Amino acid sequence: MNTVHLKLIFTAFLVIFMTPLSWGQEQEERISKDDVPASALDYLKTFPFTKKIKWYSETNGTDLSIEAKTKWNGCKYSIEFDTLGQLQDIEVTLNVKDLNLTLRDSISHYFRHSFASYSLCKIQRQYSGNPELIKTQVLNNTSNESTIIRYEIVAKVQTDKVKQLKEFLFDQNGVLLQTKVIPYRNIDNLEY
Repeated sequence: MNTVHLKLIFTAFLVIFMTPLSWGQEQEERISKDDVPASALDYLKTFPFTKKIKWYSETNGTDLSIEAKTKWNGCKYSIEFDTLGQLQDIEVTLNVKDLNLTLRDSISHYFRHSFASYSLCKIQRQYSGNPELIKTQVLNNTSNESTIIRYEIVAKVQTDKVKQLKEFLFDQNGVLLQTKVIPYRNIDNLEY
């Protein structure tokens, strides 16, 4: 096992066992480019990114991943890899107006009928599948039937008297797939 993997395992150990209240919550820690698997670095070299790339190790209490964050063409990009450097997904931050009308209506309908009030904090289009097809789709803003597209939305929601910060995952048709509560103290992890 090389030193990069040992550093990542040690980081995960510290996050998991030194902060027992964080189980199930995402934790990010900035890491050096030297701690990133070579295959992840090689993949990003094929992109025309010109801004600095910031690297993070991220754990949810059980899984560990490596994440690159950067900006390009006015958008924020988050590229997530497993600890061996294999692409998991690419997320691109969007505005509500960037969603097609049908998708926007479906998501709005869900929020209006599920919560007394809500405020969208962050919207990301998430691409997963074949790394080369994803790269082509992301760079050319084209569609590809073999790429899985989902939408991750972070929102402040209120039901009756309970206010929460939650993450919602929708499919490309606006069907809700998953939700999870985000502790308010982790809001800093949502920023670049």
